[in-house]
Amino acid sequence: MSGIPFLGCVTLLTMFFISLIFNVKILVSVIVDGKPMMNFIKETHWSGQCAFFIRRLTAKIPQGVFRNWFKNGAYIEERFANGQRKVVSHYRYGRRHGLTVLWYANGQRFAQGYYQNGREEGLWEEWSQTALKIKEGHYRAGQLDGLWTEWWEASEQLEKQGHYKNGEKVGCWTCWHENGQKKSEGDFKAGKQDALWSYWYESGDRLREQQMRAGKLHGSYTVWNTQGLMYKKELYSDGVLQQAL
Repeated sequence: MSGIPFLGCVTLLTMFFISLIFNVKILVSVIVDGKPMMNFIKETHWSGQCAFFIRRLTAKIPQGVFRNWFKNGAYIEERFANGQRKVVSHYRYGRRHGLTVLWYANGQRFAQGYYQNGREEGLWEEWSQTALKIKEGHYRAGQLDGLWTEWWEASEQLEKQGHYKNGEKVGCWTCWHENGQKKSEGDFKAGKQDALWSYWYESGDRLREQQMRAGKLHGSYTVWNTQGLMYKKELYSDGVLQQAL
C-alpha cells in the first residue's frame, strides 16, 4: 500500500462504494506520469467489483485513476415545462441501444423506435395527438431503408408510400389525395425523380405527365385542365425548355 498515493487510494475506495450502491459501469483510465496507460470497463456484479478493487490496490498505481460514468439502461432525457416526460431512451455503454419513446406535452405517445449502438435500427413509428398512426418505416445502420408509409391524419387514408435504400428514395413512389384518389406516381433513382411521372386532380382526372432524368425535366411535359383538355405540351432537356408544342 505504501507505493500507492493517498489520493489514489481514496479515489479507488470512493469509486468502489459508489458503484456498489448505484450499480453503474465505470470506464477507468490508468494515468502514469500524466499519460493514459490503459482503459477498461469495471464490472458491476459483486465478485467483479471485489476482484477489480483488489487488482487495483495490488497494482500500486503511481498517480491514481480518472473515471467517467457511462449511461446504462432507461433514461428520461427531456421533459416538457409541465413536467411531462418528452424523451425516454435506453442506453448501453453510453450509446442509445434499444427502445426510444417520444411523447407530446399532453402525454400522448408521439413516436418510438429502436437504436443499435447509437444508430436507428429497425421499425420506427409516429402517431398524431389523437393516437392515429401517421408514419411508419424502417432504418438500417442509421439510414432509412425499406418500405416507408405515411397516412392522412384526419381521414386515415394513405398519403404516400415507397421505398428507401441507404437513406435515398428508390423505385416506385405513390402519393394520394386525402379523399383516397391517387395524386402522383413515379420512380426514384438514387433519391431523384426518374422516368415517367404522372399526376392527378382530386377528382381522379389526369393533371400532368412529365419525363424526368436525375431530378430534372427531360423529355415531354404535358398538362391537362380540369375539363380534361390538354392546354400545354413542352419538350425539355436536362431541365431546360427546348420547344413548346
